[in-house]
Amino acid sequence: ILVLLPFVVGVGVVMGIYLGLSRVPGMRMQRRLADWLQEVTQPAEEEKEAAKALVKVATEGPLPGLDRMIGGTTQGSAFGRWLEQSGMKVSISGVLLAALVSGIALAVVAGLATRAPWGLPIGFAIGCALPFLVLNFKRGRRMRTFEEQFPEALDLIARALKAGHAFATGLKMAADELPEPVGPEFKKTFEEQNFGL
Repeated sequence: ILVLLPFVVGVGVVMGIYLGLSRVPGMRMQRRLADWLQEVTQPAEEEKEAAKALVKVATEGPLPGLDRMIGGTTQGSAFGRWLEQSGMKVSISGVLLAALVSGIALAVVAGLATRAPWGLPIGFAIGCALPFLVLNFKRGRRMRTFEEQFPEALDLIARALKAGHAFATGLKMAADELPEPVGPEFKKTFEEQNFGL
């Protein structure tokens, strides 16, 4: 055993040195490559913020399940566009809940004011219609403002094109220089055109 023990220790040391010299450089290269790939694939903080700005985020309402269910239908998507055109940052479920709450509130007020059984349904109907009337008013006002500012935006883009700028640059100029509602709409158009949408 005393003769065999130094032999085993000597072979172990030689094999350890051999494996260390042959495997360690490869492991270092592998670690450097992994670090480099991690650095390349992880975007910088400003790139993360820009990527978040590219993602189209729908306004989350108090009942997101209802938003998804109604938004998936043809009438629901049309209603969603109608809400977007109004310029209000509300969701479908938010509008429906507001209509329900205002309907109940006006039904109670009408019932107490008239003390007649027909006051409750009339007050509820008027209360339910109130949020939709407000949204329709805001949508109409925003569309009229858009129609007034749109020729100015087209003129700005035309001047940019005559000055030798690209069409995308003209869109960006219109997005940056024009007020609400034309500016944000041109910004959306610029971003979607910029990313091939």
